[in-house]
Amino acid sequence: MSVLCYHKIDDDCADWNGIVTPTDVFRRHMEYIVENYEVLPTSEIEKGERAVSISFDDGYADGYYNALPILEEYGVPATFFVSTARIGSSEEDWCNELSRLIIEGGIRNNEVCACGIRLSTESRLDRRWANRQLFKFMLDMDVESRNREMGLLREWSGTEGRQPRRQFRMLNQEELKELSQSPLVTIGSHTVNHPSIGRLSISDQLYELAESKDLLERLTGSSVTQFAYPFGGLSDYSEETMDLLQRLGYERAFSTTRKCYRRNSPYEICRRCVGNVAINELKQAIKSQWNEQFQLEPQQE
Repeated sequence: MSVLCYHKIDDDCADWNGIVTPTDVFRRHMEYIVENYEVLPTSEIEKGERAVSISFDDGYADGYYNALPILEEYGVPATFFVSTARIGSSEEDWCNELSRLIIEGGIRNNEVCACGIRLSTESRLDRRWANRQLFKFMLDMDVESRNREMGLLREWSGTEGRQPRRQFRMLNQEELKELSQSPLVTIGSHTVNHPSIGRLSISDQLYELAESKDLLERLTGSSVTQFAYPFGGLSDYSEETMDLLQRLGYERAFSTTRKCYRRNSPYEICRRCVGNVAINELKQAIKSQWNEQFQLEPQQE
């Protein structure tokens, strides 16, 4: 099974080439996948070694407005992993806002001091480096500390009062309910606050896993038994995280790492992140994941 992970399908995003929109690319992906592979929901991944499954992370509103119509057009099942803290809020996720503050803000400042470190912001390359470094520091922070640092960065950037970017808006409750009613859609948890959950205390991990599950079940009226680790690397979850997931009634959890704590564990299923890539790159992503998981030689087409 190759499990693909998408994030945003939004034509207002700045990371596309201006010729073919992200919506066009996603439609081409779905068309190619249904024509060439068996497509299964993430809840049935054990039924097909050479099948493909589709998932989305975070809970952006464009998943409902842009992705869902294409999924329904081609009859493709998908799981949407939703972080619950910003359901119904216009605020951006902290990691997206951090990038915006550092790259676009504080234009008259040649350095930024945050998280106890001082970094140059003189050039665009400096700003990208500063963004990466601050992101790493903030991964280890609790929610309160990270919110405090983000407030200071808003002051530094001069963006206080600026409206959040519309294309990064998360689902509201009504949109989430309607999305969950599609027979092709499964809703999974992606924590409450989108932390690197393996870096948290056990009590904080329990809160992130249990509270998000409870809220999503109340909003959708359906059991939530699948989970995706925010960021998805090996340091972003732990043995304790997987044990908590099992105790809370989750049946599967998805990472984006090629390594494993427990071989063949249902709480460590690898996904391949894809975006606005060409079909050849999509094909390679699918086949390389098959080879990594099952040590199979690529089939000739």
